Amino acid sequence: GSSTMVTGTIALNGRAGPSGTVVSLSSSNTGAASVPATVTVSANGLSATFTVTTFTVATTQTITLSATVGGKSVTTTLTVNH
Repeated sequence: GSSTMVTGTIALNGRAGPSGTVVSLSSSNTGAASVPATVTVSANGLSATFTVTTFTVATTQTITLSATVGGKSVTTTLTVNH
């Protein structure tokens, strides 16, 4: 099947540390949308972008994307239509 790439953004509540902050990413359905395992917010940075690759699906899929840092997780949903 074909794939489409879109950009996601992680925004921290405060600035990253002096050596940056690594954020773990996950997708509830990697067959419909995949994300890199981690993204790093650069030193003293507030945000980082990453690529979400979506794949052709037979029916509309709602995927939960999760980001975890310092033991705290946030989620958002992404709908893949085809």
